[in-house]
Amino acid sequence: TDRASATAPLLQNEYNPSHIENHQDNTTNNGNVGKQPSEFVLLGNFRRQPKKDGWGAVADLDSFLSSVYDYYYHRGLTHIIGKGLVELISLFFTLGLSVFLFVYVDWSQLFTCVDERSCENFLESFIKEKPFSKMTVWTFLVFLYFVLFSCYGVV
Repeated sequence: TDRASATAPLLQNEYNPSHIENHQDNTTNNGNVGKQPSEFVLLGNFRRQPKKDGWGAVADLDSFLSSVYDYYYHRGLTHIIGKGLVELISLFFTLGLSVFLFVYVDWSQLFTCVDERSCENFLESFIKEKPFSKMTVWTFLVFLYFVLFSCYGVV
């Protein structure tokens, strides 16, 4: 009943923080006077509390209002998720195409192609089978490029 009387002002829009603090100071928790009661069995110290920096429950008001505006601007959460998915698909398509053009295409053989007689009949002859089997500086740089931009896109 003490807990219900402490939360009653919150439910009636009569929030008085000193009323709750006084209630918590006088509460006993298994015989320990002065400790706040914990609803968590083992993780009582890991409860997320709002920062007391003058903004109430919102720690960073600017980022909160920016996220609210983004939600309004994009017309909901589904459009925000869709925008993120399209950006990821675009990034990975660009990465895949650039890795294919940088590593899998045999440019030295392709540059020797001047006319139809000097070129191979099939396009497969200009594509390397296993370019990462022999690690060169160029393939390492392309691999590093792929890993860095993949991490950038995911994060």
